[in-house]
Amino acid sequence: MAATKILVCSLLFAFSLSSFAQETTNRIELGSSITAGSSSSWQSPSGDFAFGFYPLANGQFLAGIWFDKIPEKTLVWSANRDDPAQIGSTVNLTLNGQLVLTHSNGTEFFIDNSTFTSSALLQDDGPIVQWCKNFVVVVAATDVG
Repeated sequence: MAATKILVCSLLFAFSLSSFAQETTNRIELGSSITAGSSSSWQSPSGDFAFGFYPLANGQFLAGIWFDKIPEKTLVWSANRDDPAQIGSTVNLTLNGQLVLTHSNGTEFFIDNSTFTSSALLQDDGPIVQWCKNFVVVVAATDVG
């Protein structure tokens, strides 16, 4: 996970100019969650990307990011490819700022274990960004360019 987590202190100002000018409805607030088997997902501002539970042919799910505006949704990144989730599993941005996958049997997998996040956003270019007090953390860096 350390390889996908990049601290981007110097980009906060430039990023905030473009992101905060957009609708804030795409911001993922602390305490937000999504459930495997529901049709809910967290969308990027343009709707090009979605984060949620990507369904597999065997009825299990990957917590991940996919291209959402194309007819055949294509997975870009997943947090749990070696341990797919069952229906009823959840991803939660906890009140402590951690992004946690909780399997339906109760076991937890920390997608990101930060404890200083105030909210998050799935960007139009793919990564999940968490807002912190004075800097931004990229949780799921994707190379989709």
